[in-house]
Amino acid sequence: MAYRDNASNRQKAGFLRDRRGNVTIIAAVTMFPIMAVSGLAVDFRTTQNRIDAVQAALDASVLAAARALQQGEPIADVKQDVADVMTKITSVTGTGLTCRGDEAYIPADKSSVYAEYFCTQETSLSAMFGMEELDFSVEARAVYGTIADACILALGPIAPEGVRVSGSAVVNTDGCSVVSNVAGPYSVTVGGSGYLEASCVHAAGSIGDLAAINTTRCPAPVPNDGKIRDPYEDIDVTANVSAMPCQKAEKISKFVYRLPAGRYCGSDIKMNDTILLDDGGTYYFDGVDLDMHSSWASLTGEHVTLVFMNGGEFSNANGGTVNISAPISGDWAGILMYGDRDTAPPYASMKITGNIASTLTGALYFPKTDIEFRGTSDVADACTQIVARSIDFGGDSNLRSKCEFAGVRGFGPNKDIYLEL
Repeated sequence: MAYRDNASNRQKAGFLRDRRGNVTIIAAVTMFPIMAVSGLAVDFRTTQNRIDAVQAALDASVLAAARALQQGEPIADVKQDVADVMTKITSVTGTGLTCRGDEAYIPADKSSVYAEYFCTQETSLSAMFGMEELDFSVEARAVYGTIADACILALGPIAPEGVRVSGSAVVNTDGCSVVSNVAGPYSVTVGGSGYLEASCVHAAGSIGDLAAINTTRCPAPVPNDGKIRDPYEDIDVTANVSAMPCQKAEKISKFVYRLPAGRYCGSDIKMNDTILLDDGGTYYFDGVDLDMHSSWASLTGEHVTLVFMNGGEFSNANGGTVNISAPISGDWAGILMYGDRDTAPPYASMKITGNIASTLTGALYFPKTDIEFRGTSDVADACTQIVARSIDFGGDSNLRSKCEFAGVRGFGPNKDIYLEL
């Protein structure tokens, strides 16, 4: 009996001294956290690769979107471009990646494109330990600007020529830039013995006769450059013009007439005398031409806007004196003359022949109309912008762009686009 007890005791002691089972248990226990850490590391690396790929895609998409925005693509299309790129990148099957984001944000001044996406990456090894997914977010902002010193912009896009200096015209913009969005062989042309001097000259197409162009700030004219946005693209006729009564000129004295603010319809207005406009008034020439019929005619008014619609045109081809200024605030801020884009006939044109006594302070905005600017217009110390489908200079002209207090919008050649974040 004692022998058996001793043998049993020895067996127990031997089992306790045997380390082989203990090593197996310890290995099993320690393997679990090692596998967890390794699995987490693998999944983190996979997720980081996804982050890098999604960030790169977002960076590229907002850069491309900002370029499209800069060149005039509609805002809704720009936002959709970003969404389409991101959907294509983040919806590849089999990757375990899902992303969502609100539409791209574009501020009111259209100077940037911002987007943010929130993503979830499914895990593999980490899922065995309860971590089934990893979340992350990416964001990017592409910023651009303009050299906002331009005073002449040919919008095109289908005009045969953009900015044209013809005959013996000498055009001096006194330190402001000339830009043409016309993408073709005649984006900016100088013909005959003409001459153009500007701060910079940028064109979406070709620039003819470079020897006849002098740029005072840029090293040389820049052809085949990108288009720029229409600075007044959001301005529309919002009033119910057709419901307004027709106004008539009021005779004040033998050679002086007053045009009350409002709508003009029916007969064209031909002026041989002095015409006074109501200060602060908005004038709608609804299918009616405003024609300064003689060289001694004059048109005067402060903070006024002349709106031409349904084929209405302006002409002072005989060189009458024009002294008018645009509003500096309100819906028509900066707009001196406006050609309604929705009702302009295909070949509408405006003929402005100034003289040394004329001042046109504000923007001559005719997005669907050609402007002929002729004569010896010297708007000293004023602010004149011309934004039209095409612009033809046929006489010596000096345009100023001293617009700090005129209410007009700045525009000019595009600056580089860059990522802010």
